[in-house]
Parts: sequence; C-alpha cells; structure tokens
Amino acid sequence: MIRVEQCKDEKNAKGYFTKGDYYATDRQELPGWWGGKAAERLGLRGVVHKRAFDRLCSNQHPFTGQKLTARMRSGRTPGYDIEFSACKSVSLLYGLTGNADILAAFRWAYRQTMAAMEAEMKTRVRKGGRMEDRLAGNMAWAEYVHLTSRPVKGMIDPQLHVHVFALNAVFDPVESCWKAGSFRDTKKHAPRFQALFHDLFGQRLAELGFPIVRTKGGWEIAGVSRATIGKFSLRTGQVERTARKWGITDPVAKSRLGGVTREHKQRAVTLPELREQWRQRLTGEERAVLEQAIPCRQPERSAWEDERRAFILQRQRRAAGRQEASAARMA
Repeated sequence: MIRVEQCKDEKNAKGYFTKGDYYATDRQELPGWWGGKAAERLGLRGVVHKRAFDRLCSNQHPFTGQKLTARMRSGRTPGYDIEFSACKSVSLLYGLTGNADILAAFRWAYRQTMAAMEAEMKTRVRKGGRMEDRLAGNMAWAEYVHLTSRPVKGMIDPQLHVHVFALNAVFDPVESCWKAGSFRDTKKHAPRFQALFHDLFGQRLAELGFPIVRTKGGWEIAGVSRATIGKFSLRTGQVERTARKWGITDPVAKSRLGGVTREHKQRAVTLPELREQWRQRLTGEERAVLEQAIPCRQPERSAWEDERRAFILQRQRRAAGRQEASAARMA
C-alpha cells in the first residue's frame, strides 16, 4: 500500500524526526536516512540529523540556515508523507525472524519507486505571466522505517512500513533556484506507483527464493493462511469496525480513519519482547510455515546494524571536526 498525505503543519512535520537511542539494537524504528537528488545537491547523505531536517521543514538551507525557496508565505506546506507498507505475511515473517534479505528487498523496492516519482517531480512556473508546471526531476526526502503498527488495546502487531517525508523543495534546473514542488501528479498517480512498488518487492523476494503466491489484492508469502494474517491485523479490524459504526464505505475515507482511531506508540516495549509475544500468538503449525518460508537460514542479527554503524561514524566525524575547530581557535 502507498499513501500520499499532505503535511500542512510545520510542528507536526518536525515530529517525524525520531528522538530515540540510535545505539540501541532492540528498537521498533530505524534511524532516518536521506534520499533524493535534491538532498544530494544540498549535501545531505546518510543518517538524518534533527537540525538539518528541522531547517528544511522551516524552508531554510540545512547548513547555513538561510531561506531556501524564494516564497515564504504563512501556512506553507513543509512536505508530504509518502507511506509504503509491506503485506501482512511479509511483516509477520520479518517481525519473527529479522531476516536481513527482507528488509533489503523492501528498501530496494520503495527506493526504486521513489526514484520513479522523483523523475516525474515538477515545479510551478509563474514568471512572465506563465501558468504551467516544469519538470524538475529531483526531490529531497527523509525516510523512516518502522517495524510495528500502532497498538490496539495495548497489543502491537508486526508491520513493516516506511514513512518517506518528501520536503517541499525542488531545484528548478532552468531558473537555477529552489522552489516548491508540485505534488499534485504524485498524489494522482499513487495507484500506479503502488503497483510498481508491490511488483518490485514481490519480484525481488521471489528472486531471493521466498515462496510468493498471487492473491486477489496482490501477493502474500505462500502457506500463510488468512486466519494467521487476521491474528496480526488488529489495526485493520479496528478501522473496519469503526467504519461500520459510522457507516463509512469509501476506501479513501476508511484510510483516514487510521489517524482517528490510533493509540499512542509504546516505544518502551523492545523487539525481543514483542517477538516472544508474537510467537505465543502462533500455533506450532503456523510457526513451522513461517520458518520454512526462509530460503536459507542465517544467523539472526540486528536488522539495522549498518545504519547504527553509519550513525556512530558520523558522530565521531562531527566530534573530531569540532575538536579540530576548537584547537584551531585556541592556536
């Protein structure tokens, strides 16, 4: 599934930055990661740091703090939340095993899809009385991978998904300046990008040897029953019950109920604790099906070890830079 939602509040946009402990190895979320050609133009690579992200949300250059785009009207849209979600059987398999290939395939698929979106990104042209859009072909985004869903009555389900927060700033190659992006077509063509994402993700998992079976709505891991999926779809059940209660049948309106019914996250619960809870909710037969779905068993490891190492390295480099600058001033 892909959802594209406009974020109209700067304070809420800044709330996307995860303030957790990046050194931990048992978290439900991974560190933010920069992406997009516009981010590279701004010198943004690797782990997202709060200061740079907050400045971009405020329409400021991430390093100098100077105004980025020429227009700075009140109520400006800081960006768009583009959410990609894995199907439930994959989320369950990844939640139980932490298999690195699943996460790598997921990231490859949504990043390829974001690259396709980026290639079509436009900006408005209003100079000289013109009223049209121009192809810019670049975006800047911060991606935040989450491993679980919101709790329902305190119970948390595995749900592999990513929030890609696309900043409302693109570089116009003709006018050689930063301008707001035109996300209208991105929202309009979301179903096409959704199909691309699911095709890429399923194809990559199949190439890696995971048993994939086509379903009416897309695909799932072969052998995982609807009953098993239902056990770990508490949020979907909650939304459906609320929709029936309020008489809502429109799919778009249903998708918005997620924000109305959601409970606060429980970040204090660690992944090992959740993994044990999930195992207890499965029968022996269901566990066996999921274990057999892994093409070749590999030692379980932290799924975000690369990000953690990159974050530590960046912090070390920044600290060294500050020490050098301090020594230079004292000299």
